[in-house]
Amino acid sequence: ASIDSYLFLVKRSTSCSSGCTQAEVIADDDDSGGGVNGVDALISMDLAAGTYIIIANSVLPETGSYSLTTEFGADTEVLEINGSRLERIYADPVRPAIYVSDSANNTVHVINTSTNTLSGSIPVGSQPTKMDMDSNAQYLFVMNSGGSNVSVISADTRMVVDTINLSDIPDSIAVSSADHLYISMKNGVSPAIVSYDFSSIPATALFSDNVSLIITGRTSDHTKFYMHDWSTSLDTPLWDVTASPPATLGSADVSSGATTITPIGGTELVMVSPAFEYWGARFPNYDGDMPVYSGLVLEATINVEWTVTAAAASLSGANIAVAHGKSVTNPTTPVEDKHNNDPDLHIFSANNFVEIETLALSDYVLHNGLSYAANGDIYFLKGESVSSTVSVIDR
Repeated sequence: ASIDSYLFLVKRSTSCSSGCTQAEVIADDDDSGGGVNGVDALISMDLAAGTYIIIANSVLPETGSYSLTTEFGADTEVLEINGSRLERIYADPVRPAIYVSDSANNTVHVINTSTNTLSGSIPVGSQPTKMDMDSNAQYLFVMNSGGSNVSVISADTRMVVDTINLSDIPDSIAVSSADHLYISMKNGVSPAIVSYDFSSIPATALFSDNVSLIITGRTSDHTKFYMHDWSTSLDTPLWDVTASPPATLGSADVSSGATTITPIGGTELVMVSPAFEYWGARFPNYDGDMPVYSGLVLEATINVEWTVTAAAASLSGANIAVAHGKSVTNPTTPVEDKHNNDPDLHIFSANNFVEIETLALSDYVLHNGLSYAANGDIYFLKGESVSSTVSVIDR
């Protein structure tokens, strides 16, 4: 049989007893036939990172030279902090930096994405969790869930330059294009949304509204917020936040209720993760469906076999990465086990929402613990329910 050229794609790597790396490799040629003698071949071998020329032997029944490239390997651990409880991960859109909140150590860790090393840890308030940056990437806002405040960090100096004190424990935050920080609080008797102007530091209070809404996410241009009315469990109002106070544009028909909204860079599109938190509990969508909205209009639905736990879009807006959790049997409503329970990451085109590849992972992705860096690499918090490790997939 004729040979064009073969691409050997590393699917997964795990440590083996001799200290080497055991890798599963898919051999696939570049024509429509695919594989060895027209069939995809699964090969096991020991290999390190790099590019190889493999001379065919008894494993490959054809003669010739084969180009082997470790294009997509298993994720690589970047940072492990003993005693930490990593909560959220946020990519700086202009700097080679990933920010990771650590609620056990009351810090935000900074990872240099050029070297994949820890470049610093910033002390903040009690139990930091959610984070957001302004549209100019000047400040990182950190929600401190163990107290009643938000830390404001200068991205240039990596120092806390302001602390915004609140009347209650914050639940969610988001930053508008008008340099206004919005904070929702729903832990007390009187829930509220408050906003602050941070065009100059210290930030100054703008308005407060006693509404039963939490902020689930924003568009990539910071002009619109998706809210959730936790008093109804279903309504998802859309706010225009280019002015203060914001204007309600309508309500999206999101059947899964409260959601996590992830913007798709450079567009008005957002992904709605049906695995959501509501008063500390999670209500998963077992079908693995993740709707994509443009404003109030449903544009598409992505499916990843099982409950969506985390989603991220490349900053260029070209690709979408979606992680799912481990399938279980619901004792009340038995559900079909739709995959083999191996942790993996599904990559979709953001242009037509077609899945283009699936990447094997060494562990599950923590709830909302996934992000694309500015250089296109994918970072995630590794762990099904608790994480102390940051991993990267080199793209």
